[in-house]
Amino acid sequence: MRYSIFLSGLLLLLNFSVKAQVNAIKYRFEFEQTQEKTIAGIKSVMNSEVQISTAYTASENFTKIYELLARKYEYPEDVIIESIEDEKIVIREIASKLYTIVSLGYRSSFDMQYLLTFEIKDELLVLRVSNLKQGNSLSTSATNKWRNTDGLFLHKRSGKPKKSMKGITDVRIENHFNAIVESLQQM
Repeated sequence: MRYSIFLSGLLLLLNFSVKAQVNAIKYRFEFEQTQEKTIAGIKSVMNSEVQISTAYTASENFTKIYELLARKYEYPEDVIIESIEDEKIVIREIASKLYTIVSLGYRSSFDMQYLLTFEIKDELLVLRVSNLKQGNSLSTSATNKWRNTDGLFLHKRSGKPKKSMKGITDVRIENHFNAIVESLQQM
């Protein structure tokens, strides 16, 4: 009897632990495999939100983010598409050659366009990545438009990693966004 009560309690504790990990706050951008299978393979998606703790007020966080953008861009107002004083800054950015596929020994790279939202609060920054699109920013042809990228197919339907993408594209995209997180943590 005691053994079954102990076992029931242990299983209940494990259940709460697993649910807590699923709903955990993310501090890094990472691709995670989903259960969605298509002809292209098994879909992986990147968490779209990361939280960063700071020691500053919302006003100070706003100023520091604007200064960071001013160091990165000669004209930060060109990339800022929305700015609400002490609340949020939204930028549209293009990262060149971030989406890469290796096939038959040839490497094809595409630019990625995205929206990055800095939600600003006292002692907290929330970064949100949305509207991920792939394309070529240098092309002016109508056939090469920006295509939505709501996930990557990093694994074959069998579950084996695709050599053309796994460890290449996902790592490059994660590293790009995590470098932004690290620069905000160091401000």
